Amino acid sequence: AGGLSPESEDDHSTSLWIGKTGSATGCHREDAEVINFLYVVEGHKRLVMFRPELRHRWDLCLGGYTGDATCWTNEDVLTNTDEFPDAVVVDLHAGQGFFIPPQVWHSVVNMDVTVAIAVKFGVP
Repeated sequence: AGGLSPESEDDHSTSLWIGKTGSATGCHREDAEVINFLYVVEGHKRLVMFRPELRHRWDLCLGGYTGDATCWTNEDVLTNTDEFPDAVVVDLHAGQGFFIPPQVWHSVVNMDVTVAIAVKFGVP
């Protein structure tokens, strides 16, 4: 999977994501109070989310941080779903979008070849 470098505006950033079936992002959350909007242009994405109050151990960010203050876990939440009964799963198909609330842990996998746009609002 690949994303174009985000274009930053005053209070939001935009990314284009194009990937093959099975392309995925690991479980992460943005530390800033941003709202993510994910829109599928073509294909099918599965979004797996967790309420932050249920995952205090992930706050250690054992997977490290990236330059945009994104905290990553080292846990595979996509193939080990039986271990995460509190997961909220949302399937997005072409023409559908979803707002990911601030501080919510999430991971995304392409269920098909997919083109999607992500917009982060409230970017510092």
